[in-house]
Amino acid sequence: MTNHTSWLGQIHNKSLREHVLDMLHTAIINGELKPGQILVEADQVGQLGGSRAPVREAINILATQGLVAVVPYHGTTVKKLSR
Repeated sequence: MTNHTSWLGQIHNKSLREHVLDMLHTAIINGELKPGQILVEADQVGQLGGSRAPVREAINILATQGLVAVVPYHGTTVKKLSR
């Protein structure tokens, strides 16, 4: 029997956190989110849909990647990218 499923490609089952992370990461890299811009969690939830938990998790991952700075009780800002 020949494999006729190659045209289907590979199905990627990503969590909501991963989708939010990808979208925010792309927006930062592409300059849609500017250095120094404040990321308001509620605004991101409104734009991306879903709930606060996946957005919060994605922001924490971006912080570990050095793309955003999280200051407890003050907010999250996009960091300047170095080349």
